[in-house]
Amino acid sequence: MVCNSDRLVLEVNQGCPRGFGFTLNQKVYNQEDDTYTKKPVDLTGLTINVQIKRAPYVTLPALIEKNITEVEDLTQGQITEPTKGKFTLQITQEDSVKLNPGEYALVINMVDKDTLTHLSGDGNNYAIYRVCYQ
Repeated sequence: MVCNSDRLVLEVNQGCPRGFGFTLNQKVYNQEDDTYTKKPVDLTGLTINVQIKRAPYVTLPALIEKNITEVEDLTQGQITEPTKGKFTLQITQEDSVKLNPGEYALVINMVDKDTLTHLSGDGNNYAIYRVCYQ
């Protein structure tokens, strides 16, 4: 079970499709004034890999997996504004009944669109995916 009160929680009712919108930001350090600012990650030419797992560990298999690109796909999602770090995730009705009610880890990674090689690290980039009774 996943338990971390500091994480974003995405709730899905079992048997109901749902869409989510995300913006990926990165902290950029400014040496001149010793501060950090948030800037959107440029997703141009990348794929967003989303996995729903029992826990956010690399070695655990994904229970549901999506590869999101700039091409619209109603079953996956779409990178909608690549230079602003924006993308959508679609949870289909079929996806929503695959898992029993409870909490899971929703792991988000940027991957190379051709090789699907991970470009971002695992472990610190997950939210809680909660399946609720309808």
